[in-house]
Parts: sequence; structure tokens; C-alpha cells
Amino acid sequence: MSHDFPVIDIAAVRQPQVSAASRFEIPRQVASACKEIGFFAVTGHGVPGAVIADLVSQSYAVFDLPLAEKLAVRRPRPEQNRGYIAPARNVWLDCEATKHHRI
Repeated sequence: MSHDFPVIDIAAVRQPQVSAASRFEIPRQVASACKEIGFFAVTGHGVPGAVIADLVSQSYAVFDLPLAEKLAVRRPRPEQNRGYIAPARNVWLDCEATKHHRI
């Protein structure tokens, strides 16, 4: 397993002249990154930099809100992946075996 941060260029899906084989390579790369590392970055998506910058700015604004406001939009059910999720206590860091090895 490589420990490099995977960067996947998806520009081929936006170009009609690209072969099907090249297009099928993208999901293979995504699957590999998810299986081997668990995350990846995407390039070639065509999203303007200004839109990405606004998204980052708005994300920080949400997390800067008071806790009561964030909890008003908390995740409705554990199996859903939308809504605010409050930080949980890290049980591993609080266990007896790690009490002398704080980071």
C-alpha cells in the first residue's frame, strides 16, 4: 500500500472524445483510493476556484456558530450523513492504557 495522498483527475468524464477505457479508469482509481487509504482529492472537475473558496468560507462560518445553532441542524438519525455532528469524546484517548501518552 502506498502512503501517497491520492489525487484523481476526473477531466476525462467531461470530455466526449475520451475513450471509454479512460473513463473507466477513474472509478477504478476512486475505488483503489477508498480501499487503500480512505480518502482522495479530485482535480479536473471544472468547479471554479471562486466557488470552492466560497464553500470553504461558508463551512468555517457554520462551525463558528454557537453550539445551540449547530445543534438545531444536527444529524436526524445516526445512519444519515447530513447535519451537524457534535464532537464525541474519544474513548481511546481516555483509556487507562494511554493516560501517560498524551499527544
